[in-house]
Amino acid sequence: MAKEAVCWVYRSKITGDDDIWDEFASQPNMEKLKFNIRPDGTLLNIPTKALKHLNNLQSIEIQYGLITELPPYVFSNLSSITEISIPQNQISNLQPSSIANLPSVTSVNLDGNKIGELQRECIRDVPNLKMLYINRNNLSIIHDYAFGHLHRLEELELNTNQISVVTKETFAGLKSLRYLDLRKNKLTMIGDHTFAALVNLYELILDQNNIEYISDYGFSGLKKLTKLRISENKLKNLDGDIFKESPNVFLLDLRMNGLETITSNTLKPIWDNLKNYTAHIWLQIFTC
Repeated sequence: MAKEAVCWVYRSKITGDDDIWDEFASQPNMEKLKFNIRPDGTLLNIPTKALKHLNNLQSIEIQYGLITELPPYVFSNLSSITEISIPQNQISNLQPSSIANLPSVTSVNLDGNKIGELQRECIRDVPNLKMLYINRNNLSIIHDYAFGHLHRLEELELNTNQISVVTKETFAGLKSLRYLDLRKNKLTMIGDHTFAALVNLYELILDQNNIEYISDYGFSGLKKLTKLRISENKLKNLDGDIFKESPNVFLLDLRMNGLETITSNTLKPIWDNLKNYTAHIWLQIFTC
């Protein structure tokens, strides 16, 4: 019996209750399963009828399907699953408990879908989740405490979306997060204590937004932050004490902002770091 399989979907109408899914009953030892949907094929739903036979499954990937939603507890019978990857589908709706009751899952990839909103309780009871990827979606609204259950999450990628506002409640609960990617969104400002919950964050990427203003306390609480990327934004002035509570930054990218003013006092908290041969600070030529 196989432990890995790649299945090509080429039929145009395979329903969730199609008898073909019962063929997986002969493969109870399957650990890794990938579905590729051909141009002449269609997959509209997660094939739960197949998955119920695969109690040892550790990894599932479904790409190029037409799946539009993840129903509640759709994967919850897969107690051994560690990786869930549903990229390049049409998912627009994550229902409460869409990804839930998965004690072993460490990675979830929803890149390249159409998710517009992330509500509370969509992702819960996943105590070992370390990596969450929701890049290249239509995400514009993240409800307060949407990540509140993800205490062990280390990597969160939300790049290439439509996010215009983030607050300290957005990232509440992410006490283990080390890497946050928010590039290519619609952010215009970073307010007080926005990232304060991220006490273990090492790298923050804010490139290619529309950021015009960063509060003096915008990076408060980020005492472990070492890499900060804010290139290709709309910052004109960088003053105040924005690095006072993030004194360990040694890689700072401010290119392509049109900066006109940056004071020595602003850089003072991180100045000694920048003397290190491994440190970098990138600036474009100031506008005169």
